[in-house]
Amino acid sequence: MSASIKIFEATILLLLCLFAFGCTAHVVTGPSKNQTDQSAIKNPCNIPEGKGVDDVIEKTKSILAGNQCNEKFDDLYQNILSVAARDSKPGNRELFKGFIDWCLVNGTLYKNTARQIYGEYFSSQFMCLEKWPKICNQCPKIDDIERDMNTELKKKELGLLRICEDEARYNKAIVALNQEVVVLKAACMACSD
Repeated sequence: MSASIKIFEATILLLLCLFAFGCTAHVVTGPSKNQTDQSAIKNPCNIPEGKGVDDVIEKTKSILAGNQCNEKFDDLYQNILSVAARDSKPGNRELFKGFIDWCLVNGTLYKNTARQIYGEYFSSQFMCLEKWPKICNQCPKIDDIERDMNTELKKKELGLLRICEDEARYNKAIVALNQEVVVLKAACMACSD
């Protein structure tokens, strides 16, 4: 027998074995729509996409509604902030207030956490100061307090300025930061006397 006939017979035998054991070749493509839907069912906590901030907030509410994705709240909230920064408008502040209120009623957030999260981005007051009671005891940590306030000011820049286009309220936050720093330093000087 020639070598080509042996190769041909081996090929036929291999194909028969493959078909007999269900080993058929197939083209690998991306997931079908049904597979994509199935992955959403398997992982209901996926970060949603949407046309605008309103759409993403509604999709996020659907994700959080069953309380099974609460551990992903920070990621979901950052996603909403990111979308809102690209969909900037003065009405966004009320959208976020409504969303945070919904999270409170739904049990996604506790009252103090909801107030903190909303205030960090959309209030001219500094929420981080609430965690620093009895200022005389905190004087050695005044640099930490200032750092916290500056970190929060960046959040306010995103929320007030970039998402809500509220330059007046953002400028009020800058003034508040400067005043608070002066008051804190004066209080610490008085505490040391």
